[in-house]
Amino acid sequence: MAELPPTDTGVTASGHAPTLTFVSDRLNLTDTVRTRLSARQWSGRLIDLSGFFDAQPETFKPGAVLLDAGDVHLINWKQLDDKIRRLDQANIPVILLNWPVSMEFSRFRLASRIRSSSIEEIWARIESAMCFAAALAEIPQQEEQQRQLQEQLKIAGAIQRNFLPQTLPATNRVRFAHIYYPAEWVSGDIFDAVRLEETHIGFYIADAVGHSVPAALLTMFLKHTTVLRETHGNQYHIFPPREVLNHLNRQMIQQHLKGCLFATACCCQLNTDTMELSFARAGHPYPLLLRPGQTPQQLHSRGGLLGVFDEMEFEEVLVPVQSGDKILLYSDGVEPLIGEVDHSGTFRFTELFLNLCDSPVMSMMSTLENTITRWRRSGAEVDDITLLAVEIL
Repeated sequence: MAELPPTDTGVTASGHAPTLTFVSDRLNLTDTVRTRLSARQWSGRLIDLSGFFDAQPETFKPGAVLLDAGDVHLINWKQLDDKIRRLDQANIPVILLNWPVSMEFSRFRLASRIRSSSIEEIWARIESAMCFAAALAEIPQQEEQQRQLQEQLKIAGAIQRNFLPQTLPATNRVRFAHIYYPAEWVSGDIFDAVRLEETHIGFYIADAVGHSVPAALLTMFLKHTTVLRETHGNQYHIFPPREVLNHLNRQMIQQHLKGCLFATACCCQLNTDTMELSFARAGHPYPLLLRPGQTPQQLHSRGGLLGVFDEMEFEEVLVPVQSGDKILLYSDGVEPLIGEVDHSGTFRFTELFLNLCDSPVMSMMSTLENTITRWRRSGAEVDDITLLAVEIL
């Protein structure tokens, strides 16, 4: 094989210049073609027919083949046909120049022939084939980069799940259940539920505004910064929900987070002795009180997004609860299954959700989880989904 004069280094991400292989026993590439190849940072080489037939398809990657078919005798017809077929299967464009006999090209995707002796027409065909080869050469590396990214996101998702509660509080007075479905490998939702002392249980749900890695990173900050109880020696202090959100809001603003990162949250505290629920919310969907035999009730309180205004006030509300009640917190990704505001401004619960409200918490959450799974499999666009429910026994 004879190499044409060297050109500049390659242009593909793999570091290899697409190469035009000119196959001929009698001709050479013109200076015009060599100059244009060099200008595009492409390589060129000349091989004879014998070398062409002996070479494996991978030898011509990345690149294209320009074959002087006038050198091919009819006795080589089947051999040439088989060679072009193998190159076509390997996604290597073949241009037949000076082809003396008819040949059926419809079965080939990338092979073509040209009869013109015009250098402009020949170059146009070469340029098209080489651009295709250059683009094709990028695909394996892009696919590998995508595979590595997906693997890294998968690991990040597993790490993020480690920050979720491995067990939820369980007493003879309450039973917790949750659903957690990231839209991607990582999620912008976070939740927790902890027993603060003998008669107090704290729980919250937060939703970082956005998707994918930035939102997931913000959830780690939210998890670290959300303080429900502070211990000093043998003494401890339980923070009311409004103080939890005030502290979280100040910390977010002091960090000067880039990329306009905000969050919503709903923080609750349940006193199992007095049977009272205190809560505060920050731009999050209203928590729901599900009482047997009654229409679900949105529990209202005032409070804007976290990380926006330093002096934001979060209203804390006290709600009496009783045996059989369920409290449900959820992220906005599940709103289509729970309900939405109609044209009159009234929140309307879905029939599906209304039919589940009187069910025990485990049964209710199991049905919702099955519905969410079918919903996701249907191909519908789905946001991060998180639900946290507690039933008063």
